[in-house]
Amino acid sequence: MNSKKAYSLLETSIAIVILSLLIGSVIQGSRLVAMYRLQTAQSLTQSSPVSAMKNLVTWLEATSETSFDDAEEVDGSKITNWYNINQQTNVKNNAVNNSATVSDHPTYKSKCINNLPCLQFNGTSQYMDIVQNAGYTNELTIFVVFAPYNNESSDSHTIIGTDGGWSSGISFRFKRSTNVAYQTPNPNNNNATGAVIANKNYIAAVVDGYSTITSYLNGTATSTTSVLAADRLTKRLSALNIASSSTGTRNNFFDGNISEIIIFDRALKNYERQNIEKYLSQKWQIPLS
Repeated sequence: MNSKKAYSLLETSIAIVILSLLIGSVIQGSRLVAMYRLQTAQSLTQSSPVSAMKNLVTWLEATSETSFDDAEEVDGSKITNWYNINQQTNVKNNAVNNSATVSDHPTYKSKCINNLPCLQFNGTSQYMDIVQNAGYTNELTIFVVFAPYNNESSDSHTIIGTDGGWSSGISFRFKRSTNVAYQTPNPNNNNATGAVIANKNYIAAVVDGYSTITSYLNGTATSTTSVLAADRLTKRLSALNIASSSTGTRNNFFDGNISEIIIFDRALKNYERQNIEKYLSQKWQIPLS
C-alpha cells in the first residue's frame, strides 16, 4: 500500500516537472517569436529604400535599437526622445517632449501594430515636437503608419502639424470615423482620404507637388487637388508637432498609436512612393489596396 502511494507521489512529481517544462518551453517560444519579429522589422528598416532617396528630412520609427533611450524602451514607459534615424545628415531632427508633466509624454508600447512597438497618444495631452530647422519647402511628402482609437465624428485630431498658422503651416489630421485630411495654407486646401475606421491599422501618405496634392490610404490614391498658381504657398517645415496642432496653445490631440513617420521636402515620384509603401506594408503587415 505504501509502495503504491509512493509511486503515485512519484508520478505526480514527474507530471509537475513535465508541465513546468512545457510551460517554460511555451514562454521561451513566445519570446523567441517576438524577438524574431522585431529583428525582421529592424532588418526591413535597414534594407528599405527610404535612406537611399534624396531629400529625406525626418525618419522616426519604433523598432530600431537607436529609436529611444534604453531606459525608456520598456512597455508602459513614458517617452522623452524619439530619435531620427535619417543617415543623410549629421543634424538630427529628433522628436522630443520636454514637459515636466510626465502624463504629457506618450507611452511606449512593446506590442502594437503587427505586435511591434509604437508610441501611444491619449488624445488629451500627449504630444512630441520635432526639433528641426528645416526651413521652408514648396514640395512635401509625408508617410505615417498609425492606428486611431474611438469613433467621434465631430473632432479633428492632428497627426502632424506645424506652427505658422495659415500663412505657412500645414496640418495632417485624422477626423475620427471620417478620413485623414492634409491641409495647406490659404486657401485651406483640404485633401482628404477615404473613410478611416477606429482601431484599424493604416499607411497614410500625401504627396504635395505644389501645384497638385494627392492623398493615399494603404497605397490607393483617394483624393487629388489642383492648386491655383495664386494659391501656391511655401510650407514651413520647422517646429513640427506630433499629435498636437501647435507648440503654443496645444489642441486637437491625436488619440491612437503611431509607429512610423517619414518626411521628404520634395514630391516623390510614383515609383518612389510605391516602393516606400511596399516596405511599410511588409514591415507592419498592413495590406495595400
